[in-house]
Amino acid sequence: MGAFAKFYGNCSCNVAEAKAMRRGIKVCITMGLTNVIVESDSTIILNLIKRIRKPPCRFNDIIDHIQTMTKDRNYVFYHTLREGNNSVDMLANLGDEYKMFLSSMRLYHYL
Repeated sequence: MGAFAKFYGNCSCNVAEAKAMRRGIKVCITMGLTNVIVESDSTIILNLIKRIRKPPCRFNDIIDHIQTMTKDRNYVFYHTLREGNNSVDMLANLGDEYKMFLSSMRLYHYL
């Protein structure tokens, strides 16, 4: 399990959510993880990734990159309620408040 917080500059919360998701997926791929569950409280981003909606131009590159990275991997995307996403919201607030990158990556294997 890993966590990070990063400031993405002046952008909407949806763009920041998509960028954070892309970064998390990159970390999982770098760590060699093959079976990954990606959870998000943003139905907008999830619908764009699942191709339920066509991404607006400001999302094109980010969403295309996420789709390309996960295409031939067992990455599953699920919606979670905002209440179940408190730790992620806390990290997002830290990244925004301190305008820096914070990271703590640990991998736990469950048998």
